Amino acid sequence: MREFLDREKAQVWAVDRASREPRYIDVGLADALRETARSEWRCPFPGCDSVISTRGGSKRDHFWHPNGTPHVSDGESEAHLGAKAMLAAWAALQAPGGAAVEEEMVSLKEPSTALYRRADVMVTWPDRAKTAFEVEYKNFLVADWERKQADYDREKVACVWLLGHTRLRHRETFTSDEGVEIAAVRLSPLAGAWADAGRYVLVVNPVTRQIGTIAGDRAFTCRPNDWHDDVWLRLDALDDCDLDHRLGIVTPAMRLILAAEAEQVRLANEERRRAVERAEAQRLRDGEAARLHEEYARQAAERGLVSQSFTPADRDQYRLRKRRERAEAWTKDPFRQRCLDRWGRVPGFLAEELDGDHGVWASHERWHCLVFAHFVDSKPIGSTFKVREVYQMLARAQIELHHQGRFRAAAIQGFIAHLEYHGYVDIGAEVTDHMYGDITVLATTRQPPTISPRQRETASAREKEQRRQEQARVEARRARERRAAADAAERERIAQREAADKAAAERERRWHLSADYDALRVLFGKDIPAAITWPGGLHANEVDAYRAQWRMHVYMTHIYRMPSGSRFTLSDVVETLARHGVHAIPAHTPAEAVREYVANLMSRGYLERVADDIVKGENPVFTVIEDHARQETRLRLPAPRSAPPESPGQTAPLF
Repeated sequence: MREFLDREKAQVWAVDRASREPRYIDVGLADALRETARSEWRCPFPGCDSVISTRGGSKRDHFWHPNGTPHVSDGESEAHLGAKAMLAAWAALQAPGGAAVEEEMVSLKEPSTALYRRADVMVTWPDRAKTAFEVEYKNFLVADWERKQADYDREKVACVWLLGHTRLRHRETFTSDEGVEIAAVRLSPLAGAWADAGRYVLVVNPVTRQIGTIAGDRAFTCRPNDWHDDVWLRLDALDDCDLDHRLGIVTPAMRLILAAEAEQVRLANEERRRAVERAEAQRLRDGEAARLHEEYARQAAERGLVSQSFTPADRDQYRLRKRRERAEAWTKDPFRQRCLDRWGRVPGFLAEELDGDHGVWASHERWHCLVFAHFVDSKPIGSTFKVREVYQMLARAQIELHHQGRFRAAAIQGFIAHLEYHGYVDIGAEVTDHMYGDITVLATTRQPPTISPRQRETASAREKEQRRQEQARVEARRARERRAAADAAERERIAQREAADKAAAERERRWHLSADYDALRVLFGKDIPAAITWPGGLHANEVDAYRAQWRMHVYMTHIYRMPSGSRFTLSDVVETLARHGVHAIPAHTPAEAVREYVANLMSRGYLERVADDIVKGENPVFTVIEDHARQETRLRLPAPRSAPPESPGQTAPLF
């Protein structure tokens, strides 16, 4: 990430004079390619035929003009030319058979100015469709971009725009949850216009041969939406990207965004489907309810109970008339006379009209007496019955019920609850379904209840209060137990943290008293490499040694004075630590700490991961890179002293 954003503008691309193919100079190849560059290659600047050569030294290996630059060179031009050459070479390798890749191709004519548009790179597919690549390093105005993009849109040419790596403002670098290095950056107004248009924002660096992808969040699940704030940059090697008919370049980071957007679309479609299903189900329910309502109205009209022309006053008169008719029918009912013969009069709790009695279309006193006499007063104490039996008995007595079930249930279950209140039956706390649960007879008119309703209310209230107090005591006890457990856990965490800090301090003390530390000071003086003294690492304390001590073993064994191209694996590093008595603390393995440290060495330019091993991932292979800055540092360092012979009981230093 540091190399990508350091605004390096070195000319690293040339053109073969014979084949006109682009040529790239990699790090460390200046000496090997110097004669070839002088005799066979030329500068990619249009019209420049001056001899070029190669050089490195304190700067990155690059091409230059030994006899002076015959054209204006501002760094941006070289970067722009290099990006075009790199993209053209990459697209030529990616394009399918029958496709053509051209650099600086005249693609279309702008109507208002009669000027021809030139694409930096143009891919013509076998079906004659075209995809243009435009690289912007200079201050390209947003209005000019809009006009140029409108020309491409009019000609139906897909265009991918890439921002030059020098046009970003670097804010801060982070490591994502997946261990990938990402950076917070600010975009230029031009890139912001791309983001506002809903386009993918890509950044190109021809020096490092990488493509950067800009996202709106650290997890790379969306495109940038507010470019005035920080956005997130993730890098991918150009060779890991794919050539696409519509998008031009598809980076691995773009695939993450595409997958997240596809998942969002799937969830939105799923929610729309469910909404349609809910609406359809509601429509069917409404239709069924309307049908039932019409059917009931028809049946009621046939019975002469309801007239569609009734006003509210008419309905009140109708109800009052029906009540009088039912009361008169009850007065003449022979069953009423039998009740009077048995009880002397209708008991008050049966003559009382309840709120839900309109669910039974009969005199409330009549059906109360009928249910009480049939299921309670004529049964022995302790016998049981069910609510569904009450429904069946009323049907046999030809007593009509309300057409809506909720009103029927409210009437019958309300009356049974009324009997329970007066002490004649017990519904039972364990009965959850009144339709099928057993209702127990507790008293009759011959054996009346032994407790009055007021006493029952008082006892019930006392029982509820006792249950509430008991529940409060249980909750208080559980709260105390939770607090005690939390306090114990916090004390345990503090103790573990103090023990870890104490162990870390002891490891650091042993390191400063060790022979390895003395030998390192003799070799490097006060300038111990930062790769050894690096204080970072989330898993560094999982190794039972001071971080600089075990990192020294890795650095001195696998990096220091090792020739370029030397290879080692993650397992080799773990074995090296084991040979020197460095192991992980209990319940941990050193692999994560080692993997973290190797990643830091890669970011410093000491190592690179072998490309063909990237897919495997379990035991990756790393290659030592020949770095010129490191090479000069080595030349200034004294040669390693030969170790003195070991005396009995003395351990020789590592190097």
